[in-house]
Amino acid sequence: MAVDSKLIRQLKHNDPQQRRKAIIALADSRDLAAVQPLAQIAQSDPDEKLRALAERAQKHLQEQAARAEARATNPPPAQASERDVKRAKSYMDEAMSHYINKDNAKATRALTKALQVNPTLKTDSYFQSLVGNITGKNGEEGISLLVNAQSRVEFIQTSERGKVQKRKDDHRAKAVEIGWASAIFDLGVYGLVMLVMSFLTPFVVIQLLTSALAYQSGLSVEDLQAETIQFSPEFNEMVGSAQGIGIVTFLVSALITAAASIFTIIVLCGVIHLVARYLLRGNGTLPFMISKLVPWYSFTTPVFFIWGFIALGMLSIGAGIFGVICSGFIPLASLFVMFKGAARIGEAYDFGAAKGCLSQGIALVLLGVLNFLAGYLLAGQAAVNMLNMSGF
Repeated sequence: MAVDSKLIRQLKHNDPQQRRKAIIALADSRDLAAVQPLAQIAQSDPDEKLRALAERAQKHLQEQAARAEARATNPPPAQASERDVKRAKSYMDEAMSHYINKDNAKATRALTKALQVNPTLKTDSYFQSLVGNITGKNGEEGISLLVNAQSRVEFIQTSERGKVQKRKDDHRAKAVEIGWASAIFDLGVYGLVMLVMSFLTPFVVIQLLTSALAYQSGLSVEDLQAETIQFSPEFNEMVGSAQGIGIVTFLVSALITAAASIFTIIVLCGVIHLVARYLLRGNGTLPFMISKLVPWYSFTTPVFFIWGFIALGMLSIGAGIFGVICSGFIPLASLFVMFKGAARIGEAYDFGAAKGCLSQGIALVLLGVLNFLAGYLLAGQAAVNMLNMSGF
């Protein structure tokens, strides 16, 4: 559009007031064609004040043109419906929840959904503040990060990597904090449990079997035939012989059993640690794993101890069928204990129950192979010794 020619001629009027009016009129015209004439006046007008006024008018026109272009390029967002406003608010609440839980990746995804549902949030001060807290970028820079797909994906990926690394660091710090003092204490408790159970087991078993034998001895032949479990005379003699064993013998046997149990659990934990740490790349320490696994066995072992004696008690009072049924659930309970132990191994090494189960399985297989090889070598050596003693 051509600028008003009258105003252009008026810029060269002899009267400074007329020239001043022309400069103001051109500044208000919002016509970019007036920029060039104003620039000439800003350089050549004899009045210094009018030159300054023309320069300001020129800049004013240029700023007005820039704002108009920006509005054309980025038109204001349309008003969102009431339903979309509520949906956007729910996404913002979700983002705040993730932010509190220090999950900036999920928080960023929630903010992006909120902005897509309600574009007017670009100018909302609360939304901008939330974006700044989560992304670390304020104002238009934070909004641009949400709008730009590539920048948003890069930020989310960086946040997720940082979260994973922080979780690993926190887990490692927690694992290192549990030292050998705690692990030795747990092993000591486990050994004490095994000692008490190993010492009590013979007394309880003998007492229950004696009661069962006394019960069956008082039955008629027909009633005895109906019993689920029938004890032979040889078994009766064996129980009688066991009653003559002294307490010292049982105590020594219990001490040996407890020491062997501690040794076995240490070896098992050691092999599990090697598999979990170096084969499956777990993030944990041996003392930390012991503090997770051994207390679980210290708790469940007495449960099986009591469970088994309840089954024997049923036999001693003539409820053999119920004792057999009760004993039948022990294998299922053993599987539960094993899988729960595997979950604790996974927790100790921060790689889940599946790898915990795998660690435990591989460790048991390795120990089985080692036991087989050791037995094979001992049997071979025994055979050689026998041959030497026989003169062959």
